[in-house]
Amino acid sequence: MSLADYRRVTPRELRQAEDDVRRSEAAWKEGGGLRIEANHIREAREQADLIEAEYKEARSANQQAAFEAARFATSRFIVKLGLDNLGFSTSLVICGAALFAVSLVGAVLFSHQVGTVLLTSFLVAFPLTGLVAILLAWVWPFEERIRRDADVRQFRIDALEKLEAIKIQRDKKWQNYQAIKRNALLLQEYKAAYDHRQRIDKLLKDIKYLLLNMDWRSLRGVAFEEFLVRVFESLGYDAKMTKASGDQGVDLIVTGKGMKIAVQAKGYGGSVGNHSVQEVHAGKDFYACGSCAVVTNSVFTSGARKLAEKVGCRLIDGSAVADLILGRIF
Repeated sequence: MSLADYRRVTPRELRQAEDDVRRSEAAWKEGGGLRIEANHIREAREQADLIEAEYKEARSANQQAAFEAARFATSRFIVKLGLDNLGFSTSLVICGAALFAVSLVGAVLFSHQVGTVLLTSFLVAFPLTGLVAILLAWVWPFEERIRRDADVRQFRIDALEKLEAIKIQRDKKWQNYQAIKRNALLLQEYKAAYDHRQRIDKLLKDIKYLLLNMDWRSLRGVAFEEFLVRVFESLGYDAKMTKASGDQGVDLIVTGKGMKIAVQAKGYGGSVGNHSVQEVHAGKDFYACGSCAVVTNSVFTSGARKLAEKVGCRLIDGSAVADLILGRIF
């Protein structure tokens, strides 16, 4: 994890995370409180698609039934007018004559030549009569059509009832799908809020977070030494403080991972000079350590840095303490 991942969690952020958990949990429970998985959404959608296909098929059948019912209604209208008594052929002749008469009147209005008038009337009336014949045959109340009238009416009623029944099922399936999908989104929001709150809880208990966010810059003397003991122990080392007097310039002996390090801790307000480097370098041999380091929450003088580079002593100032805590140095 980076240093940014260990930034201090403010009380406001903590309250917001807790509020998000409560709000999202309440919304999820209000929406049904179901633990929806991806396969549940997929199954609900498949059911909705199936009933949608049935609905479209029933709607098409209903339209066909309505079309047939309209045709038979026209047949009944012809019977009601008594035109069926004239017969199909007679009715067709009458319609043809009427069309020819109308065409004749129209032609006379545009031309006074007899030949032209008759030809025009014939050319207009003949195809129109053919069209009328087709339409009349389509709706004419022939005996067979009269016998099927009741069946067509029933077919129309059944198609309409089936359409209404499937529409109710269709609406329920789509409502169920939408409810499951909405519940899944609410559950997802609740899980995200809960996981975020758990990450915060875990972070607040993380020793690195505690060390990074404590006021280590203000620590002095033994308090800074104890702080460094916790830092090295969090990195998996064994860190022991030397005795307060006669420590030979070494405050901590750090062992582990194949190393033994002599450490001088300088919780300090000013700049740390080369005297500390001299002390810890000498103390390294006294305690039979393989390396040495000076750790401060302040800064080093240029002289201390030059000497440390010469004798091989590691310097860790206040700007590098965070890297030390995160394990980037040892």
